[in-house]
Amino acid sequence: MAKVGDSIEKSIDESMPFLFERLGDLTALLERGCLTVGQCALLMPGALTYGQQVDPSQMAAHYVMLAFLDIRAGTLCAKHPETWLPYAEYLRMNEAGMFGDDGSEMPIPTAGWLVDLDDAEQWIRSKGISINLDGLKADLVAERLRAAESAAIITNALALEDADAELAALFDPVPVAALEKMFPADGTWADWCERASRYPGLLRARVQRGRFNPYLAGMWFLNRGADGWDQARILRKLADNLPARSRDKRAMLSGDMD
Repeated sequence: MAKVGDSIEKSIDESMPFLFERLGDLTALLERGCLTVGQCALLMPGALTYGQQVDPSQMAAHYVMLAFLDIRAGTLCAKHPETWLPYAEYLRMNEAGMFGDDGSEMPIPTAGWLVDLDDAEQWIRSKGISINLDGLKADLVAERLRAAESAAIITNALALEDADAELAALFDPVPVAALEKMFPADGTWADWCERASRYPGLLRARVQRGRFNPYLAGMWFLNRGADGWDQARILRKLADNLPARSRDKRAMLSGDMD
């Protein structure tokens, strides 16, 4: 039977990338609210030597070995970064013979396995080291909310982009005079279109020099705050000006209108 020290040495050998070049990778923290085993273990020498001019490398090695020892003892819950299964579950599966007769196929913990913040805090305190990760947890919640908001904004923008593209495709490009006729603005369309580069929404509507997509131009006109115009009125006007090829798609703009 292999000694526990032998398996820990193997874990350390496979952990080198997570203890050096990938130690600062916070992906697991941001996406799952976890530290890697390496980050968890190295918090302790960092806390103990903070503000001191000492080399923590020997202490760091001791705490990494201690982390692997405690994972095997069941006092530090480490989870596989892909399956999210705790090491204890792999031990149960191994005892049932699921990883071969000698267990050689069973995954072994490395410094890249994951530890929940609450478990990390509890384990560090069990070693007599006072640490409080509440600030980190609060920052993590705030960061996740920001990420969720950003994702929602991007998703909504893409959905609007797709809807705009579908509706814009119903129309053929028209000259500036046609825009003035559809959306009267006291002759201002000529000036707007001449200076379209100043207005990103209108520039997007320009298909070629002097010709614009009516749907995209109408949405720009609406979004700039045209008096007396709302989306329903814009869409009705667009529906009334569909080219012959798209008249059977009128309902896409104005609902079930005859």
